[in-house]
Amino acid sequence: MLSTAAQAMRTGMASLLESAKYSDLTLTCHGREFKVHRAEANTRTLSVENFDQATVQRMLSYLYTSDYDSGYVGSDAESSKELVKDREDEHVFTRIEKEVFGLVIDTEESSNIETAHLDSNTITIRHVLVYAIADYYDIPDLMELAFQNIRHQMYGGFQVKYFAEVVKKIYASTPDSEEKLRGLVHEATVEHIGELIQDDGFMDTIAACPDLGAFTASVLRHTAELLQRQKKRTEEVNGTLAKVREIKCLFEASFTQVIVDIEETEKKSFSLGACRKCSQQPNVTLFRTGGTKPRLKFRCASCATRYE
Repeated sequence: MLSTAAQAMRTGMASLLESAKYSDLTLTCHGREFKVHRAEANTRTLSVENFDQATVQRMLSYLYTSDYDSGYVGSDAESSKELVKDREDEHVFTRIEKEVFGLVIDTEESSNIETAHLDSNTITIRHVLVYAIADYYDIPDLMELAFQNIRHQMYGGFQVKYFAEVVKKIYASTPDSEEKLRGLVHEATVEHIGELIQDDGFMDTIAACPDLGAFTASVLRHTAELLQRQKKRTEEVNGTLAKVREIKCLFEASFTQVIVDIEETEKKSFSLGACRKCSQQPNVTLFRTGGTKPRLKFRCASCATRYE
């Protein structure tokens, strides 16, 4: 939780970025200018051509405020959807789908009502681009923030739709030596492989992209390892069940024998007129013999004479 002073500073820095007040450095990206503040520079203009304007905006927001906006409206999403239920949403959804597939970048950011419609993977792609620009400009804290946001999106509400586009964007935006983010998407894919292989869109997209050969091989390897572990666990469970069944059979056999012994003992006790040793009236006590197969016997309660 930020202190009042820290929150005020963040608000003030954000205001500087938005208003361009006191700006002494211009950063350009695909024709758009960002008025920022230099700590040290010779030329007062920097050109960014490797990333889209929205991603540059998020990076600058982080540099000024230690945070950035992905466009996700959080808990207001459901109420926002209700507000636009009666609106004509064809244009909104067409633009969103184009953005997901990398055809158009919305540099102005959609309104909160429109962003309520964005699926989880669209938001994830935005975080991936922030991760990539942070890596490019060596901003490790921003990389970590973007990574945690990506993890939250993948594990907080996994969606099969457009997930292949997330994979493509991660591989297109990171070098082959990158392991952290690629490892995360591997884990998510393996965890949800049952859902993904049933989705034609995912399978077709992956199959049509030769640049994802390393990803496919890695997923197959991890899936094979997972199946091997599951097979071993299944064998262990089957072994345990076999032992349980064996114990159950032994118990049932022993229980059956106990019933037989009780019935036989009951018959003998009634046929016994008097104890052959003490001549007392029958007062039988049951006892259990030892050995690997214990049996129930009876004896006179008065003198303890055993009867077979």
